[in-house]
Amino acid sequence: MKVIDDLIPYGYQKHIYDLVANQDMDFYFHRNVVDPRPLHYNAAKNSNVHAFVHVAFRNKITQSKFFPTLYPITFSIPEKTGVKFSMLDRMGVNFSVGQGESRMLHHLPHIDNSYKHYVAIYYVNDCCGDTFIFEQRNEFLNDQYSMPNTHWDSGNADPNFMFTEKQCQEEEDKIYERNEWTIKHRVTPKMGRLVIFDGAHYHASSDTTDDFRCVINMNLIP
Repeated sequence: MKVIDDLIPYGYQKHIYDLVANQDMDFYFHRNVVDPRPLHYNAAKNSNVHAFVHVAFRNKITQSKFFPTLYPITFSIPEKTGVKFSMLDRMGVNFSVGQGESRMLHHLPHIDNSYKHYVAIYYVNDCCGDTFIFEQRNEFLNDQYSMPNTHWDSGNADPNFMFTEKQCQEEEDKIYERNEWTIKHRVTPKMGRLVIFDGAHYHASSDTTDDFRCVINMNLIP
């Protein structure tokens, strides 16, 4: 894991912040934002929380008119972190509204994909609402980059990929059943800060009691 402050120049940081704060960017409500299921981890309430999302890039397709503005963030990642990657897999802007009080220590621990990737999180604003990265890992991430609709339960998937993605899902079920989470790192949001880590590690966001929490979440293929 690496944490870099001022990944991009201040003027660029402020421009991205203003796109959010001035309501130029549209967001859409996503229920159970990291998994379609309402899930719990030692909590009375659903820990797979809701959020507002602006999808910029997914399935190798530009999804937003703001993607050309946001994409250059990725240019600074190899230079500033030393982490090299071959391509951007996904980019989205996640926005959550401040809570009067924090409902839980952190939200649902999860991994973003069943294939090998880096998670890079860029923080749009200063706030509380740490990112938690856990010791727990899913060791069944596939070497093969997932193409759209090539999942283990679809008819056109590669047989080896079918097996390993199914293993990944079975391992995740076991990890959730054990429900044991050991915090490895905590990262506090700060405008211009980036954290990047191996996507095999389970990770989670948390509530903010400030006005809002906004991050740009990126998945990068090694």
